[in-house]
Parts: sequence; structure tokens; C-alpha cells
Amino acid sequence: MEKTTIPHLVLERIEKSIEDFDVPDDVKGVLEKEHDWLMFNEDGPRVMINHKKAFDEVCAEVDKGIEEGQIYFNVEDGTITFY
Repeated sequence: MEKTTIPHLVLERIEKSIEDFDVPDDVKGVLEKEHDWLMFNEDGPRVMINHKKAFDEVCAEVDKGIEEGQIYFNVEDGTITFY
């Protein structure tokens, strides 16, 4: 099972990766911390705001995957798991 987050999927959609950003060392490599940094940190890409179209597209796909039982969304840490 693959585990990721919506902001990581948005980066893929816009053809970027976490390595394209100057991520703080205490965040780098920790999926949940990367999620928060990518979404909300002023030094990060703030994908929900700055890449709204891609964010909305990914959210719609994740919602569909949840409905179809192919994706589990963990509301506590923002991670998603593909089955």
C-alpha cells in the first residue's frame, strides 16, 4: 500500500517534488510534517492557495477514490493510503 498526502500529489501534478524546495531539516522525510509545510508554511509552496486548480483536481480524484474504496484518508494526520 502506498501512503502519501494530497500536497505531495499536487506537486506531482505540477511536475515538482519535495526536493525542489528548501525544506527545513526537521520536516524533510517526515510525511506528515511535509504535508503541513507544503500546505500552510509561508516559506513553502502553500499548494492549496498557489496551485488551487491542481489542488482541486487532486481532491476530486481522492474523493472519488474514497467513494470507490480505493483510498483511505486519515483525517488525523492528512495522509492517504491507496489500496
